[in-house]
Amino acid sequence: MLSEIKRLLPFVKPYWRRATVALILLSSLVIMDLSIPLLIERIINQGIEQHNQTVVIQTSLIMLGLSVLSTVIAVGNSILSVQVGKAWRATCGRPFSSRSSPFRSATSTARIPAS
Repeated sequence: MLSEIKRLLPFVKPYWRRATVALILLSSLVIMDLSIPLLIERIINQGIEQHNQTVVIQTSLIMLGLSVLSTVIAVGNSILSVQVGKAWRATCGRPFSSRSSPFRSATSTARIPAS
């Protein structure tokens, strides 16, 4: 596996900044997604069980804010990915789909019968 990664490094090198930003964005998305169950636990244990409406409202607003931020980060990451794809195509002179795929010859697309 390490040898495959080493073979990819020359292709990634021109885009290392964008790749690093994408990795940071994806990591932050994972952290935000994993924090939601902890916040739900807080709502149940500290808000509902102790009849503390303030905790329920505050935690709900935090969850809402995390959801909005997560959406913004996901859109930013998608835009970044498109930019890297365009730069790759401009450098290589061909789209990703024209690259050889080990699965391309083994599978076929479904055909819809003409009526």
